[in-house]
Amino acid sequence: MEVSIGCIVKYQEGYYRVSADKGYGAKRWVNLRSIFGSTVYHKRVPHNEVIEAQEEWFNKWSQSESYMSM
Repeated sequence: MEVSIGCIVKYQEGYYRVSADKGYGAKRWVNLRSIFGSTVYHKRVPHNEVIEAQEEWFNKWSQSESYMSM
């Protein structure tokens, strides 16, 4: 799946939602925010350093106590 605005991605050891996707080619970059909220944690991250991880994140989150208590 192509990484674009709104996608959940893995960057370093965390999961984030893409809030901006700018540039083109080798100069393409993204901003990363929290999944449930609007705080931006990383700006101008090179596009090739993030990995689409929607299913991986959901599998981990669905096993959490927060999800189970909903």
